[in-house]
Amino acid sequence: MIENYEEIYNQKYTAQEGLCEVCKRNLFMGRPQLAHRIEDAKHWRRKYGKEIINHSLNLALVCDLGCNSSVLIGKKDRLREELVLKIKKTMEKTK
Repeated sequence: MIENYEEIYNQKYTAQEGLCEVCKRNLFMGRPQLAHRIEDAKHWRRKYGKEIINHSLNLALVCDLGCNSSVLIGKKDRLREELVLKIKKTMEKTK
């Protein structure tokens, strides 16, 4: 479970002006949700920890399950590792 779900949702909603990150439709044309780019699965939680998996940079605000699946990068090694590095750098700055 994402501890600060509502805060992240609201920040992304405002930044995206109420539009889906993927298809740019109004979020409420579907079922808006925060989608994990690196899936929230046991394997990835063990490898990276919940702080990385539930970090706002690993979450995309999308309109439905179709767009949710469009943001998945778990199997794309280079993209996944670049995102993890970016999240770690962001986390270091906030310490």
